[in-house]
Amino acid sequence: MKASQILLLFIVIFVLATSDISGESEPELATTEEKHKQNVLDELPDLGEELERYWVELEKNNKGELGGIKMELMKHKVELEGHRGELERHKEELKRHKEELERHREKLGLPPEQKE
Repeated sequence: MKASQILLLFIVIFVLATSDISGESEPELATTEEKHKQNVLDELPDLGEELERYWVELEKNNKGELGGIKMELMKHKVELEGHRGELERHKEELKRHKEELERHREKLGLPPEQKE
């Protein structure tokens, strides 16, 4: 083969390799892309409604969860108040026992308990 024939063969191969052989012409491809875009745009309202439903459900769940947490906190607060009352009762009882102990020490003639 001559150099000109080889060059011509390479040009033909290059043209065939870079040409669109899919069978779709450019206008058909553009309409296919536009159809796809239109399909996506048609689905957007459905997706928006679905997103709204999920958002409402999420808000309901969050409110319910927060309400449950608030109730749990209130329960613990009530328990804490109960423990405080119980502590106060124990303090009073301890004070009475100390006074009673002091009276017994006086009856027995022992010196008063020295505070450290």
